[in-house]
Amino acid sequence: MEPSSLQTRVERLLAAAAVDAKTLSVLAGLSTSHVGQLLRGEVQTLRTKTAEALSNVTGASCAWIAFGEGDEPSDQVVHDAVERARATSTEIVRPSHPAVA
Repeated sequence: MEPSSLQTRVERLLAAAAVDAKTLSVLAGLSTSHVGQLLRGEVQTLRTKTAEALSNVTGASCAWIAFGEGDEPSDQVVHDAVERARATSTEIVRPSHPAVA
């Protein structure tokens, strides 16, 4: 089976984490514009530092994020990792839920 695209993998991480791109960017220490470029498919390869930042926040391996290699993380792993990152973040990052203002 051929690995999914980088764009698809980042979309998958956002969906599993139930967060928006801005929240992911803040938690990972990435610019919102860079995460937006990933989501629009404008970036085809990642720098190691970016893959590590996303990995640290989502619990997905760098190899899976960057290349689609290895095991895809479960939704629960991603969600739990993002919640831990949110709990330890010095930034105010609110849950991405319609009931939260």
